Amino acid sequence: MTGAVHANFSREGTMISAMNVPFAVLMILVLALPLRAAEPSVSVSAQGHASAVPDMVEFDVRLQDTAPSAARALALTAEKYSRVRAALRGSGVSDDDAVSRSFSVQEKREWDNERKIRVFKGYTATHDLKVTVRRKDRAGAVIDAVAGAGADGISGIRFTSSRYDELQSEALADAVAAARSDAEVMARAAGVSLGRLIGMQTAAPRSYPVRDQVSFAVEKLAAPAPVTEIQPGELNVTVQVYCSWELSGGR
Repeated sequence: MTGAVHANFSREGTMISAMNVPFAVLMILVLALPLRAAEPSVSVSAQGHASAVPDMVEFDVRLQDTAPSAARALALTAEKYSRVRAALRGSGVSDDDAVSRSFSVQEKREWDNERKIRVFKGYTATHDLKVTVRRKDRAGAVIDAVAGAGADGISGIRFTSSRYDELQSEALADAVAAARSDAEVMARAAGVSLGRLIGMQTAAPRSYPVRDQVSFAVEKLAAPAPVTEIQPGELNVTVQVYCSWELSGGR
């Protein structure tokens, strides 16, 4: 009968299995090998930038009503929404460019100093919209139309660009070129050469849309007020990259 042979040897309470001897020898040989030094490399971070004159305008619209019941508050806000939506369409803003950002119905309570309690005052319905005007020269007229339709507030006026994706690509290319240029300077100063690219990553791009400080409660605007004028500045997009290259020579 043929089978595996197992031999165990014991000395002073220590047991060694014959089956583990080859593995132990292999581990000794591996540990005896000299460790290979890590390849020299250089890592660089750099920023890239792109800018353009904005050609679009975005702003936020708030519709808000308070009533004794939630149903009534909702109905009032819905009526106002219909008027504002019609005004936007009449100003050339498509439904896709006027989207809801948030909607809520909450109890309204106010603090009563005499009774030292919060007193129920009804329900407040709030509907916030984000509006995009694709022709910046029409932004003022659109804002006036929204105000005239009964919006309760307009804020967060931002200038942006239809070329945003293109600007982001330009900024990325600029950042990578800047990173490579810095890495080459460092390599030359160290007396070595830049090798192959071994790693690259980027952080989320940051855009700096020009913001107008216009923010107002619409009901305070007088009917015969002049047309709102908005003048944009420049839109800037910034991207940061992290790149690593191997180094060669200099040994």
